[in-house]
Amino acid sequence: MTISLDDVHSISGLSIVGEPVQSVREDKVLGVVDVMNLGRTEKEATIAIGGARGSFVKLAWLRETFRPLMSSDDPDQYMEDMIELSNYAWGAVTLAYLYRQLGLASKYKVKQIGGYLTLVEAWIYEHLPYLILPPQNPDFVYPRPLSMRYAPEAHTGPNPDRVRDFRERLNASLPSEVNWNPYRMDYYPFQEVSFFYGCIVCGNVVEPYMPDRVLRQFSYVQTIPENPLISRVKRRGGNYKRTKYYWGAFADYFQMWDTHLLTDERLGEQCQHPCFADGYMDWFLSNSRPFVSNPQIKTLSPHEYPHHPEPRHKIDAANF
Repeated sequence: MTISLDDVHSISGLSIVGEPVQSVREDKVLGVVDVMNLGRTEKEATIAIGGARGSFVKLAWLRETFRPLMSSDDPDQYMEDMIELSNYAWGAVTLAYLYRQLGLASKYKVKQIGGYLTLVEAWIYEHLPYLILPPQNPDFVYPRPLSMRYAPEAHTGPNPDRVRDFRERLNASLPSEVNWNPYRMDYYPFQEVSFFYGCIVCGNVVEPYMPDRVLRQFSYVQTIPENPLISRVKRRGGNYKRTKYYWGAFADYFQMWDTHLLTDERLGEQCQHPCFADGYMDWFLSNSRPFVSNPQIKTLSPHEYPHHPEPRHKIDAANF
């Protein structure tokens, strides 16, 4: 399973159709600074961009620059192009950045994560309702974004025991407990762009998006997917630690997403209940890590739960 464009749109309400937010050259950033008349010289803008290590400026610099301008008598003169912001696929931008953060957070030495974590939390509530019962927002009404359906609650800080409990519960999960496709209501119509196959972009962050690996989330029979997208690899001095991966060849695909959709052949057959094709579970178990618990810590295995008499993959094969 993964967070898809369909998830992003239904949970956050952000648009998943539009222009990608791609990285721009420094000279173009300087041009924007000049056009918006931010009250800074080109030299000051150059220094600000250099401090951000790329074609960007820091948020603190923008705040310092905009604050006196927005207190002027005619702030609208600085917002002439803001209407164009609605032309961008902010949902795809959000997902690309979140994918990158999830990848970084998966490394064993990393102890923090960035990105739209409210989206991750609401995604868990929608797809894995057996894990936790979140407090409901009594003021929620459709068709507001589904993230507003849940009320925030106070957290008391890290709890290793609770993390272990969640891992054990995930290890013992059954397909029948998962809400694979929770959004099919009139309020949240499916958008075809969710079948886009390529890369999504957030500035200089380019991440592969491959919905053929989670077809059950779209009510299709899960088949063995094709090989993943291959990035260009560049190494410095033969040192694998300095390897860089380039997805630039796929970065422009999203602008033509309607020509890069999964074909009917790759989508395969629809199914009323989540199911998978023959041979898929064998492929999955040999190409994935189906359990999330630390192998050095004693945890309950699936068959140790009284209501799970057999290992998960055997139950999968028998039921679906």
